Amino acid sequence: MLPRSRRLLVAYGHPCESFFTDFRGLLEEKGDEVVRNPERGPQTPYHRSDRLSSERREANPGNSFPVCPLVTGDLDAREKSRMELRMEFRKLGRTGLEVSVLGFGGISIQSISPQEAENLILRAVELGVNFFDTARSYTDSERKMRCLSGKSGLILASKTLARDADGLRRDLETSLSELGRERIDVYQLHNVSRREELEKVLSRNGALEGARKAQEEGLVGFVGVSSHNAQVAADALRTGEFDTLQIPVNAVESHYEESGVLEMASRLGVGVIAMKPLGGGVILPAPLSLRYALSRQVATVIPGMRSLRELEENAETARGWRPLDQGGKEELGRLVESLGGRFCRRCQYCLPCPEGIYIPQALICLGTWKWRGEPERAVLLYRRTVPVPASACSECGACEERCPYGLPVREMLKEAAFLLERG
Repeated sequence: MLPRSRRLLVAYGHPCESFFTDFRGLLEEKGDEVVRNPERGPQTPYHRSDRLSSERREANPGNSFPVCPLVTGDLDAREKSRMELRMEFRKLGRTGLEVSVLGFGGISIQSISPQEAENLILRAVELGVNFFDTARSYTDSERKMRCLSGKSGLILASKTLARDADGLRRDLETSLSELGRERIDVYQLHNVSRREELEKVLSRNGALEGARKAQEEGLVGFVGVSSHNAQVAADALRTGEFDTLQIPVNAVESHYEESGVLEMASRLGVGVIAMKPLGGGVILPAPLSLRYALSRQVATVIPGMRSLRELEENAETARGWRPLDQGGKEELGRLVESLGGRFCRRCQYCLPCPEGIYIPQALICLGTWKWRGEPERAVLLYRRTVPVPASACSECGACEERCPYGLPVREMLKEAAFLLERG
């Protein structure tokens, strides 16, 4: 028999008893002995409010679930710490849905193979992620999420760029087919970022009317809206029509919080889905940015993830997160100051480019040179991933009209061409 310090004891009948199976394989691979402790049962509750839970509750009053430790014997500190970390869930506003604080943003899986996407998505489920976001405009993202079809306990959200009821219906039917589902839990009006767009979706025969009809038919659970404009997001909240609001939440775009949008959503019972927590992959290191976003009045944070490494790192951060200390705040502040607001968030609304330039990737390569300080890597990445060079820009300006962040895309493409196409 192994020493007591290498034994895992799990109580019979404990409410979290099934959770220990997540770790059985890991421990047994190391030669540890997994046993149960008949002396501790359901009459001895293990739920406790430790320091970590207190910090979570202070950052998000009324949202955080307490940590539920499973270990009744002694393990080494690292293993015990890992076992006490469990995915946290929060209510998605008045929907009553309980969502994992780390959600899965489906925009990034467009750039990986179907098999890679399936592996990533199913691993996310294993790690405790239950909220998955996609959109009709994310090319094959919905189809790649079809692997979730038939799985229980998961919450799926999709979006439509349609502004009228008929267009919404067409998108919804396509999304249901691609996803292999009879119902979408949260259906959002996508990128409503201008006042005239909001007025259009709210008008007679507008997209909202179509969404309500689909809701009555049981095709949609709840109706939400996504926006890249704080003022329009606030106006959408004031209508009282939306159950969820999806907006950027990161240290650069802090105006959503400063303008009172997050507080208003909380007061109205509207669940906030925090997109762009890393600013499209620019606000790094990821743990700092995720902890910043999780400390806000949000239900779930949905970074885009392309690799298992990114997923595992984000899950580890989410399962053991705590608010940033002063040092973390200062580090993030320095990073934000260096970035300014002039960087690509990879939302891809600038596409398609008439000249065929993959604009987001060209600007990400530019950012790799300027903000990450890796010129050689930037040039190599640019040559491999941007087949139509930035210098092919005809300066038509279509991209700038569509960019929700008001970026001077043409000027940035010129800079990318100057830096990345020399030699």
